Amino acid sequence: MLEGVAFRWLTVFLDFPAAGFVPRITFWRTVTGYGLSPFRGPGGDFATLLPPSGDAYLRVQRVLAGDGGYHLDLHVDAAGGAVAALDEAADRAVALGATVRHREAGEVIVADSPGGFTFCLVRWEGERAVPPPQPARGGTSRVDTLCLDIPPSLFASESAF
Repeated sequence: MLEGVAFRWLTVFLDFPAAGFVPRITFWRTVTGYGLSPFRGPGGDFATLLPPSGDAYLRVQRVLAGDGGYHLDLHVDAAGGAVAALDEAADRAVALGATVRHREAGEVIVADSPGGFTFCLVRWEGERAVPPPQPARGGTSRVDTLCLDIPPSLFASESAF
């Protein structure tokens, strides 16, 4: 995706509706064995699942509308400046068929792929250590795959993107 842009890290956002927000977080903490950061954001809608070692790569977000779901944050190497790096990545995404929905200069750009999969472009903050599997519920666990269910009618445009 977005050839020519330096992505350094991926974060999976688990987007939950307000109804059931806390039980869903509890589920993910149980299956991963991770802690939870303090909630942040204007409405306290964001938190990070914190592995005991390594860098965080799972976050939760309360969504105000819809059933929730998931999205990826693509961490852009912003060595030349966050605003320029994120804008360059967004320009490349748009050239490949994405639609930008929201911008916060130097912080985040929210976009949709040609098939409608939401993703965010954010600054890379030096993450690099993948957490090891953790004991959880009688075994070991690490979330390591996000599966995109792309309908056949959108497969060509998403693959090209």
